[in-house]
Amino acid sequence: MAPASGFRDEADEQDLSHDASQKMQDEEMLVRRVQEWWSDGRGPAAVDKNPILASIETAILTELIGQNGGGYHMILTADRLDGIHRRLGTGTEPSLEPLRKALQARGGAKAQARVVGNLLFKEARALHLQCEAGGAATSPTPPPAETVATTAAVQREVKLDESWSTPRHYVSSESYPQGALMALRSAPDQKSELLAKMPANTEYTATGVSGDFLQVRIPIDGTLTTAYALLRMGDTVLLVPASPAAATQAAAATSRITLDEVWSTPRRYICSKEYPEGAQMAVRAGPSRESNQVATVGPGAEYFATGRCGDYLQIQLEIDGASTAVYVLHTLGTMVLLVPAEPEASLAPISAPAASNPAARAAVAAVAAAEAATAAAAAEAATGDRVVALEAKVAAQDRHIQALQAEMAQLRAQLRMVAAAFQ
Repeated sequence: MAPASGFRDEADEQDLSHDASQKMQDEEMLVRRVQEWWSDGRGPAAVDKNPILASIETAILTELIGQNGGGYHMILTADRLDGIHRRLGTGTEPSLEPLRKALQARGGAKAQARVVGNLLFKEARALHLQCEAGGAATSPTPPPAETVATTAAVQREVKLDESWSTPRHYVSSESYPQGALMALRSAPDQKSELLAKMPANTEYTATGVSGDFLQVRIPIDGTLTTAYALLRMGDTVLLVPASPAAATQAAAATSRITLDEVWSTPRRYICSKEYPEGAQMAVRAGPSRESNQVATVGPGAEYFATGRCGDYLQIQLEIDGASTAVYVLHTLGTMVLLVPAEPEASLAPISAPAASNPAARAAVAAVAAAEAATAAAAAEAATGDRVVALEAKVAAQDRHIQALQAEMAQLRAQLRMVAAAFQ
């Protein structure tokens, strides 16, 4: 009977893992339904039922609901937030009080955009559920006494079951659903503000526990932030302490990294034109995709690199109060993600006699101009080749899509014939 019991235990673990993965998939499905409901016109037609949504331009709501997640600051720009604040910030309508509170969120324009964006998406989601259920035309907005709090205010109210003065490191467990993203929230509550989503191989620096949530300190958009990650879901443990042996091996692996290039003076890098719009840069402990992710950096950030190892740049990032060498992706295949902020100077030093001779200075300037023109021509040629290659890739993808569409049309025709035969 013992083997049978063992099989049952293993089956139970698989069922729990499946349940956790299913809950995440259900959440993603609900978000897609809200987006479809909005995009087919039913959402915009129902905004009059919700005072908060009705106070925002439909075009802005369409962009936000299509985004759902990071990148709200690219939609709710400083100008747009200022315009909303001028229109609504001094009003007295109780139904708009949550929006006025969100507009007062601290932490800069990005944090403000995130708080406002999350509030608007939650309102759209509540309105969708209300319309699907055929509810009355009332606002799902809570009364003023339950208004949205800023991230900082929520965090101040959190009471930890355990608090650790020395941070502990956690990693994903074996029962963590494969491919699932961990939602980091502003409070230990599934309904609290979503701050970021992290991949399964992220290593978390934990400072305490509150219920089923782990309090972690992690860089988000370049700022060290206190957030909450789900430690367990029911009986399924999602995060477990990193073993000392694994930490020692990781430290040893980091110490063995040999850079292809080392720069005593850090070089400034910025996102290239090819950098995917709105994408978050993963910061890793080592120069490989298998290395643990220790942070994320938002688009538009600047990187001061101290070296290069393969496709990765080495940068310094403050983690747990200490400056740590970490790595960001420089190139992805043929796509260059990060480029030097300024071209490196290629002029040879000018000798003292030449510096005092106007003719010599003119000659040096002419040589510099010729070199610059040559470099510009080479860059233009390289860019042209890249554009041609990308256009060819897009054309090939279009042909593939057209072939799939034709195949789908044939399958539909066959299905109609089969259906007609059985009528």
